[in-house]
Amino acid sequence: MNKSEMIRAVVKDDAGMNNAAIKNMVKMKFNTIVEANLIHYVLGNESDRTKNSKHLPYLKDKAKEFIVSAGDYRTAQIILALAGGELP
Repeated sequence: MNKSEMIRAVVKDDAGMNNAAIKNMVKMKFNTIVEANLIHYVLGNESDRTKNSKHLPYLKDKAKEFIVSAGDYRTAQIILALAGGELP
């Protein structure tokens, strides 16, 4: 397991963790040190993650419903790209 996978594993159930908590959990679970720049690269900006974390369970449920209603993940991805203006 590489460091990026370790970070994702640690935040799987709590994406609102701050960088210090993520570093500590990776150190405890995997005996590996990760830096804030890698956490930022893998998960995005800490302030954005923690600001949106209270809405995460609701958004995950809605995203799952959307994927099911679209038929599959790939179709949902295309619909989002169209709605977001990434595809003509």
